[in-house]
Amino acid sequence: FMLSKKNPLPPRERELVILRVGLLCSAGYEWTQHVPIGERAGLTAEEIARLKQGPDADGWSPLDAALVRAA
Repeated sequence: FMLSKKNPLPPRERELVILRVGLLCSAGYEWTQHVPIGERAGLTAEEIARLKQGPDADGWSPLDAALVRAA
């Protein structure tokens, strides 16, 4: 799975998907590398932690929940 910088997703949403896939695949290296990238792209520490709860966790916007679910 690869989401390059040349895709239609804005950076924040791209990192949301990358982090969720990394989590689901138990890809610790990917997670560790992308947490700071996600923060620079605008993800909050709370949102990053919420990824572990999945798309039905309270607090997601409808778009974010859809992205987390799709990942």
